[in-house]
Amino acid sequence: MNSRPRAEMLIVLLLVVALAGAALLYVMSGRQYGLRSGPVGFDGLQDWLVSQGSEAQSFAGGWTIDQSTVGLLVLPMFDSDLNADRTAPGTREELAYQQDETDLTLGVIRAKVRAVPTLIILPKWRSGMRLTGLAHPDMLIDPARVQQVLRAVSGVDTAQLRYARTAFTDLPYDDLPDNDLTARLYAAQLMRLPGCEAVIGTAERMLLAECPVPDTEARVLILSDPDLMNNHGLRLADNALISNQYLSEKAGEKRILIDYSQRNWLVEPRDTVARARRWADLLRFVQPPFLTLWIGAAVVFALALWRAARRAGPLRRLPPPQTGNGLLARARLMRLADQDGEMLRAYMVARLAAAYARIVGPAQARRGADGRAYVTLVHRRWPAHGAALAQAIAAIHALPDCIPANVAIQHVDAFEQILDRIAQEETS
Repeated sequence: MNSRPRAEMLIVLLLVVALAGAALLYVMSGRQYGLRSGPVGFDGLQDWLVSQGSEAQSFAGGWTIDQSTVGLLVLPMFDSDLNADRTAPGTREELAYQQDETDLTLGVIRAKVRAVPTLIILPKWRSGMRLTGLAHPDMLIDPARVQQVLRAVSGVDTAQLRYARTAFTDLPYDDLPDNDLTARLYAAQLMRLPGCEAVIGTAERMLLAECPVPDTEARVLILSDPDLMNNHGLRLADNALISNQYLSEKAGEKRILIDYSQRNWLVEPRDTVARARRWADLLRFVQPPFLTLWIGAAVVFALALWRAARRAGPLRRLPPPQTGNGLLARARLMRLADQDGEMLRAYMVARLAAAYARIVGPAQARRGADGRAYVTLVHRRWPAHGAALAQAIAAIHALPDCIPANVAIQHVDAFEQILDRIAQEETS
């Protein structure tokens, strides 16, 4: 027995792999959407900014973005350990107390900070907050982990994380003289950042700070508590007004990009150079890696033709339609239906019509299509043969539809002998 896999099995295996990959991408995209639209996500911030006339966009990666078009990159962090990959939870309880939602690296964060003005939002809540929609101090991420993230992204080794002792904390925002706005936070997560300027809060209890980026002239914004701008806290006090006013001012005329991606998709702008199109440009489509695609398509096409030839046989050129071919096809159908008597009668009519056409010519042959014209002609010219022919025709008409093959052959032989004798009379 041939143990090699069949072509159908290989095709089915490829389809299963493709469907599994599509399902994985769908699950991952669904999880990402659940994070963005959940209590700890920032889809509400995007909608709010757009409604206020700002150009805001959520971005999960997948294509490059011209960094010159980004006025402010909002970088929410859902990773409290930048040195290790997230471990998938095994139980529902582990999922609820999971501290990291995604994986980020410090190198990617620094690359984004150096490319565009960036607002880094520190992590605060475990996965249970997103799943249940309920905020509770037990759902806070381990402060030591968040403090390590703060020190890593700010570059300040003495940075400290501090939590409020009251349930709700109000912090004034007085960026402009006529402002009378207040930020309100539940279980406020604040910070102390030596060398950074407090935008909201005080030097000992900063909510939003602006820090210098080491080895560059750029500055980075750090928000210690995401509840100022996320879906959970945006509706409290003046959080929404503060977010819109501050982010719009920082972005200017450019867009605000809320970046959930785990890679750096920002690229420097390049000058567009008009190039003359040549045949060499077209030939690049048959060079690697496109050559591999073309070869693969040719192999699949050849396999499909080969398999079709094995299943259905080679193509056969049929002769032009003729009366004989139609008769043969009809005879085969009648034999399959066990209608030998009817088949014999159809054969008799076809032979009489053909004999009449041979005598009177094709122009008058249409008059003898039913065979009766030929019988009349034989009676007039060869009366002796006419009586025998009429007897043979009557015998065939008297046969039932279902007859044995030997009986049909006997009547065919008798009928053909009479037609042969008539044909001899025609040539004599």
